[in-house]
Amino acid sequence: MKYKKIIILPALFILSNILYISCCKCIDSNQPFYKISNLFVRPYGSGNAVVDSNMVTQVDTLYLRYSSYINCVAQEQNPFSFLVNKTMACKCADCGRAGLKSKIRSLELTSDSIYNGIPANGSLNSIFKTYYYSNSVITVDSLKNAVNNNGVKLFSLELFTTTKPSNNKGHKLKLKIIFEDGSEVSALTGRLYWN
Repeated sequence: MKYKKIIILPALFILSNILYISCCKCIDSNQPFYKISNLFVRPYGSGNAVVDSNMVTQVDTLYLRYSSYINCVAQEQNPFSFLVNKTMACKCADCGRAGLKSKIRSLELTSDSIYNGIPANGSLNSIFKTYYYSNSVITVDSLKNAVNNNGVKLFSLELFTTTKPSNNKGHKLKLKIIFEDGSEVSALTGRLYWN
């Protein structure tokens, strides 16, 4: 009798795993897009220097690292997932595989102070750049086109510049994204002093 239990219990466990894996499938989501619901920024300088301490910072490059909260449907939720370890779990398409639900109408970075002759609240898009697939550097305006036309995802974003401001009043940098459906998200740094 004991030998039957020793054989039956592992056999049932293996059978339940086989059934789970064979029945596991990705659902065809009616919301395969993603939408950015919130945007956050962390400024820093070359060498990971802190630049938002209300002190004058001397760095070669200023970076603005953005992260976003998104809404989307990523994969099927299976009530029996506790029976299978995570390495055997279903693999479904990445969240937001079809891109943004609403295309970007405008993407603009501004400062509340004059920045190298650009008036306060004027576009700094030509001064700041970003990496495109880690191989090439593109402008902020080119990034908008890449997201809208090539499906580049905005889960995270890093803008950078080596162009220092010509005044020492400090700058609060704001990235604002407006979507075709009229919604918008923005993120504002603290006052940055950089020379």
